[in-house]
Amino acid sequence: MNFDFLPNDILFPLLKYNMDKITEIRLRLDFPILITYDNNRTYLSSDLSKDKGNTLICKKEYIDYIINNVCEYSVYAYNDKIQNGFIKLMIKKWILWEMT
Repeated sequence: MNFDFLPNDILFPLLKYNMDKITEIRLRLDFPILITYDNNRTYLSSDLSKDKGNTLICKKEYIDYIINNVCEYSVYAYNDKIQNGFIKLMIKKWILWEMT
């Protein structure tokens, strides 16, 4: 799967994983980015460590960037799906977010 819709701050750490085993990327504003990898949930970090000090925190600009790219800058066309809180990207790949 092509992950070009992600900002580099998220994409580069993800490239350290086997991308075929990533089934979910969960984004919550001002919370650590959570991924489901090989049926296990883990926080995304810049160095694959389990140290919570290295986890990436989701910023509003990440969510804006992703939504615009996934919706091809036509957010209106995806409005119903966005209101449900997620957009299905491919067969099993999901990106989820929660804006508080």
